[in-house]
Amino acid sequence: MSTTATKRTASMAALALTLGSLAVIVGLLVGAHAIVHAAPAPPATGQETAPLILSPVLDSAPYSPLHTSQGNPTRYVAPSGTDSGPCTNPAAPCRTIQYAVNQATAGDEVLIATGVYTSNGQGQVVFLNKTIALRGGYTPANWTTPDPAANPTILDGENSVRVIWIAGGASPTVEGLYLC
Repeated sequence: MSTTATKRTASMAALALTLGSLAVIVGLLVGAHAIVHAAPAPPATGQETAPLILSPVLDSAPYSPLHTSQGNPTRYVAPSGTDSGPCTNPAAPCRTIQYAVNQATAGDEVLIATGVYTSNGQGQVVFLNKTIALRGGYTPANWTTPDPAANPTILDGENSVRVIWIAGGASPTVEGLYLC
């Protein structure tokens, strides 16, 4: 590939990332759910990009977990957990986000403790095909008050896989996560 074509490809990838980030930011500003369709990683250019942080920055309403208003269970995930059971016991969280998502049904919420979460072995970190909420910034000792700045929850595609893939008409809520 020529140098001009390589620069054009890199510029197009940067523009797509910028437009995608802008769409998420606009969605957060108008109070919409943050919906992320991750694309394959752009070609390596030697320049790192800052991770995209999803958080309800302008939402001044107090946090209200889905399970208190809709009767749906909350699922818990922590790097120290084990992928077994329904993930509904905060004292025994699941280890991977994907396992908790697979256990969830529409309307559930998945609370994710601080840590780095990588590929699910299927070409992405998380595959979502149902309308659920993914919320980060928790610790295994505190599942009540999220603090994404103090307790970063990082979904890392390791420059080789998609971070979040949303399919099948799902409309998930994604909050308090660092996507890189």
